[in-house]
Amino acid sequence: MLIFVKIGQVDTVNERYQADIFLQARWREPLLDATWKSERQMKNWRAPSSVENPVLDLAPKRHFHTLKLQDDEFWNPRLLLDNAQGEPIEIVSHEVEFVEPTFEAYLVEKRRIKGVFHETLELKHFPFDVQDLSVTVTCDRSVDEVSLVPSPTEVSQVDRRGAADSQEWKIFHHVDVERMEIQTAYSPGTSKRRHPGLVFTSRSARRSGYFMVNMVLISCVLCLLSFCIFSVPVDGNRLQQALLLLLTTVTFKFAASQNLPKISYLTYLDKVVLANFFMLVILTVWHTIARTLSASYPKLLDNEKYVVYTLLSSYCLGAVIFGFTVYLDAGSRRRLMQRKDLEFGQLKTRIEREKQRKSIVTVSLDDWLNAPHTNFTGSDLIISTSSNNTLMLDQEDRQHGIR
Repeated sequence: MLIFVKIGQVDTVNERYQADIFLQARWREPLLDATWKSERQMKNWRAPSSVENPVLDLAPKRHFHTLKLQDDEFWNPRLLLDNAQGEPIEIVSHEVEFVEPTFEAYLVEKRRIKGVFHETLELKHFPFDVQDLSVTVTCDRSVDEVSLVPSPTEVSQVDRRGAADSQEWKIFHHVDVERMEIQTAYSPGTSKRRHPGLVFTSRSARRSGYFMVNMVLISCVLCLLSFCIFSVPVDGNRLQQALLLLLTTVTFKFAASQNLPKISYLTYLDKVVLANFFMLVILTVWHTIARTLSASYPKLLDNEKYVVYTLLSSYCLGAVIFGFTVYLDAGSRRRLMQRKDLEFGQLKTRIEREKQRKSIVTVSLDDWLNAPHTNFTGSDLIISTSSNNTLMLDQEDRQHGIR
């Protein structure tokens, strides 16, 4: 399970974003299984009874105060972040969970990670786009050794209160999890190796108000002003005014390009600016023809009003079609994300109700290992109903499946 604690600045031009995440992995560890002093205590269990430390038999094999999880005594999936850039800051801690009724031990690894993550942005709908911000979790082991599975008892989510760029982005609450395999072309000892992976994807919708007011609106107003040039006599400075508006639109096109990476397709913003540009080109060509033919065909100018009506009607019709296209195409993705948020709320409520029926004994791994000759009593253990919003990957068995 993964929680986006804080989503920082989303760099559209360089296709990366900053994030502070919390990652929790959970897998079965038989070496840490708790044992009851008697069968009667296990059957009559109501609260944490005295549980013997199962590592007593292993005491001669290790030094408890210097034990680390990376040692060979405990299996570890060696999780990695595949799309992290640079060296992220990580804080790692471990706990042991004992699940009733048999109190089998599960090793829980918790990571708080802060760093920069790469994300390929889909900008076809810019500035009405909804972006996927994902974290790819993989491991240093192959698919034959371990299987990464989303936890059925925990919910990955986004803490929207920690969104640092909320003025530009609307953060959705849900997180989609997808399994995948990552193939490493060059690995030690083998030419190709497949690793399991989980992709945790959050969604953010761009707030388009800034681009609508400062680019789309101004560009459209300039294009509409070009129709006022028809009030100038044909032998006047029509052509100069049309060219001035045309060059101003070119400036807007360059300003729009600075907000985007170098992509090979047109965004919605590009289409709006280019549509205004070509309308100004058509008007400029008409003013050139009108001035050239005004002396030879004076009656041609009497029908110039039909040119104005045709071009203006075509422009308004194109604006309406564009608006419906944005609503049906780009808007449908936003509505889909809103429905997923509603489904996420229902799923989270159902899982929390199910978890309240279970009791999980949780103890720090260091406390469990560093006290080999004492029994843990009720004051030493912590009962957790797992109502906290932590993220989880589980492991089904010791050989070696993680969820």
